[in-house]
Amino acid sequence: MDPAPEVQKSACEVLEQFCKGFKMILLHYTEQMARAVLLPLVSKKSKIRIAGLKCLTAILWCGLWKYNAFVF
Repeated sequence: MDPAPEVQKSACEVLEQFCKGFKMILLHYTEQMARAVLLPLVSKKSKIRIAGLKCLTAILWCGLWKYNAFVF
């Protein structure tokens, strides 16, 4: 939720790697992690939006369909 663009981009990249590395542990936290990516997804800078979309894709791979439905 930091307003600095570079911090948002770095946070998305870290969260993406975290989701890829610990996929099975994060099963029940899909909705909370997706909420954290809302601010980068509406950023004016395209690099931050792309990082947010990649992060959201990694987050959606962590959850089951019933958790992903809440994200959408």
